[in-house]
Amino acid sequence: MHKIGEAYQGSAAQAQEAIAEMNRQIKDSASIARSASKDLAIKFKNAYWKVLIGTALATLLVGFVIGASYVRNFDPPKQEITKYYVETKCADLPVKPKRK
Repeated sequence: MHKIGEAYQGSAAQAQEAIAEMNRQIKDSASIARSASKDLAIKFKNAYWKVLIGTALATLLVGFVIGASYVRNFDPPKQEITKYYVETKCADLPVKPKRK
């Protein structure tokens, strides 16, 4: 019966060591996952801002080009009317009023 107790104690010690090793591996894996998550979040934020700024600049450039095209093609500068008046001369002499 003594041999059975020793075998049981040895198995229990091995099981405790295995559980401790599993806990260490789980903690290491969680730490690595946390670190990877932080790195990914930083890279995502950097990429997000780059895309956002690039899109804003591209939108401003397209707006400028469309505005310049509109002004050039559809909104020509106004011409002064006084430059293009036509002077009309009357061919008939004015009628003189009758004297009484």
